Amino acid sequence: EALARAMYRLGFRALEELAEATIEELVTIDGIAGPEEAEGLRNRAASTMERLRRERIAAAKTSFEPPTERDVLRLVRGVGVRTQQLLEEGGYRGIQDVVREDPDRLAIRSGLSHKKARAVQAAARDFMDGEAKEIEAARAALMQSGPSAARVGDDAR
Repeated sequence: EALARAMYRLGFRALEELAEATIEELVTIDGIAGPEEAEGLRNRAASTMERLRRERIAAAKTSFEPPTERDVLRLVRGVGVRTQQLLEEGGYRGIQDVVREDPDRLAIRSGLSHKKARAVQAAARDFMDGEAKEIEAARAALMQSGPSAARVGDDAR
C-alpha cells in the first residue's frame, strides 16, 4: 500500500505509465529497492497490459455486438487508458484517424511524444493487418452460427 501511494504521489496513475517509465524514474519511488526491482515492476505492468489487451480481443471475437471505434482503439498494442484519452482529446476517434495521420502531427495534436506517436501508429497498422482481420473472421463465423451462439459467448464473460 505504501508503494502504491508513493507511485500515485509521483504521478503514476495507470499501468501504461509504469510500463513506459524508465528505470531511472522508477528507482526514485520510495519502496523500490533498485534497478532490478524497477525493471521487474515495469515488465509486470507491460505483461498485464498485454494480457488485458488479449482478453479484450478474445471478447471482441465472441461478441454479437461489433466493437465501437473507441473499443477498437483500445485493442491496439500500447494504447492504454491514458493514450486513448490523449488521442481522443487530439481529435482522433478511431484507428483509421490514427493510421492516416502524419506521425509528427499525431504527436503534436495528441500530446504524445514523437516516439510514442510513431509506436502507436505502427501498432495500429499491425493491428489492422492482423488481429482486426482475425476479429472480423471470428465474428463472421459467429454470425453465421446465429445470434444464440453469440449470446452464449457474451454470457461466458
